[in-house]
Amino acid sequence: MDPMPPPEPVVPSLPPRSTPIPQPGGFPGWGAAPMPPPGPPAAPTRGGPQFPYGMPLPPMARTYGLATAALVCGLLGLVTFWLLGIVPLLGLIFGLISARAIKRSGGTLSGLGKARAGWIMGLIGVVGASAFFWAGVTGRLDKETETTTDADNNPATSPYIEAEVGDCVGSIPEEDVVYELEFVSCGIAHSAEVYLIGKLNPDGTRDYPGDAALLDEVEQKCDEGFQPYVGRTYELSVYEIFYLYPRAFGWKPEQGAFFCFLGEVGKTNFGSAFHSDR
Repeated sequence: MDPMPPPEPVVPSLPPRSTPIPQPGGFPGWGAAPMPPPGPPAAPTRGGPQFPYGMPLPPMARTYGLATAALVCGLLGLVTFWLLGIVPLLGLIFGLISARAIKRSGGTLSGLGKARAGWIMGLIGVVGASAFFWAGVTGRLDKETETTTDADNNPATSPYIEAEVGDCVGSIPEEDVVYELEFVSCGIAHSAEVYLIGKLNPDGTRDYPGDAALLDEVEQKCDEGFQPYVGRTYELSVYEIFYLYPRAFGWKPEQGAFFCFLGEVGKTNFGSAFHSDR
């Protein structure tokens, strides 16, 4: 009888892989680990909202170039309005156009502050240029010395050579050499009135005749011009005659100019003596 073979060793089967097998130390072996619980929501980051990948960003606003041009023209117009009146006008036009376009752009254009500043300064420049032009056309910019008084009847001191027939003088100068006269309105108190102006050396070729001969000639001219201005002869008038005559040093430069005045000695007059018959 043959001996029986030894029995084959029985190999225990492994449990399913989904069942954890205890290992020394308590670490899990095979099997699916549980998912961790969801954490708290992430805090918002700086710099504005974050957009998911693939979402298009909103368009960036760009500065409108016409608004910058309006600002530049407005600034230049404030400085050069008296010389270049077109510059502030351009600032006004550019500013209004750009401000309107920026408001209608839906946020795609910026520079509204520049546009407003441009048209405001442009408007100021246009007003200034208009006033300057008006003053130039009406002669308000004439810088010549006034020979009459202003609206308040304040006296104006001017060179005697600027005197004209009909001007009134506040006081008769007592100096031997006169350079200036105090011109006032004939409607207020005055001491003398210019009634004749002439030139004894109009072409500048005549030699100085000397003081005595010159005085005789000036007196004759003043006496001849008295009655046509006043309306009465000098002998029958209440007025006295005064005159300014040229000296040797001013004979040629001033063409021998002389000035005849009339006035009452020791008195002041009101109104003009022209055709007063006094």
